[in-house]
Amino acid sequence: MVSADGFYRIVARFRTNSYKMALARALLAVEERERVPLVDLAEHVVASYYRHAVLYRLQESTNPRAVPVAVQVVQWATKQVVGDGDPPRRPPARLLRLAAREITEPQDSPADQSFFRYVLGAWSGDTRYPRNGGNDYFAFSRDEGWLEYSPEFASLIESQGETLKATVALSWASFLEKFNDSPKLVSKVSLNRPTRRIRKFADLFRDFPEVFEPDACWLCGAPLDWNDCSLDHLVPFTFQYGDDLWNLVPTHGACNSSKNDRIAPPAVIERTIRRNAVIWDTPAEALGRWSRDVAPSRDRFVDYLPEAVEKAQRAGFRVWQPA
Repeated sequence: MVSADGFYRIVARFRTNSYKMALARALLAVEERERVPLVDLAEHVVASYYRHAVLYRLQESTNPRAVPVAVQVVQWATKQVVGDGDPPRRPPARLLRLAAREITEPQDSPADQSFFRYVLGAWSGDTRYPRNGGNDYFAFSRDEGWLEYSPEFASLIESQGETLKATVALSWASFLEKFNDSPKLVSKVSLNRPTRRIRKFADLFRDFPEVFEPDACWLCGAPLDWNDCSLDHLVPFTFQYGDDLWNLVPTHGACNSSKNDRIAPPAVIERTIRRNAVIWDTPAEALGRWSRDVAPSRDRFVDYLPEAVEKAQRAGFRVWQPA
């Protein structure tokens, strides 16, 4: 029977990998709710794994040899298209199509590891890897390369699509938290970007120059003009997924862009820890309206930065080396 509860049970059942969650998100993402080419669904699968594995560096297993093949393909395609440079926030169309074709093409070999070989049959508990088949939610043909929604499933998406999306996000985040200590997993997986607060912090840096030392770039040390000032996340926003005062320093826009999604050098981290201690010891009445932006405890404001650096490095984020 097609229902929101049934959908949840399917997505959450036997979570040894995230393939059913990736397929579920793809099924909810496409706009055509009749017959869909598998390669089009695969592009949505690739986009999810690109965000998770490439941008956020989320792990799907503690065993490096157990990385799902679809994730390996996305990482390979990123290397082919982007090279050794920093990956863009949005995957290029060429990368999406390259990886989608690679995980979709049916193989004749018994060792076929294409994404749809496993997941289409496993959706309804069939582990025989059928090339063609169906269930209450969809029919499919791997030989002909299509999937067709059942009318009941299309109707369920129409009436409860947001609930189904939340189900996938929570299930996927629950799966990933076994292998990651990355902050705000639910937000990352559900695609809900945090509300940005950078602009208001600029006023704080101007109001307290004796604490924040905004006259020179914290990354290169050269004089800093407020007309060319940006606030850099020492631990990348992509990892921390939020704007926190303890993690922000004034920099040139060019230095910020050059650093990109990398961790600030150790000397800058140490200097910022000392600055954060000064902020913490500053009486609340001296900070006025800004005091509420200081964390409720010292370990969450002064001591958390080195912990966040360590976690980001474990996740695979590199330290920036100035040119």
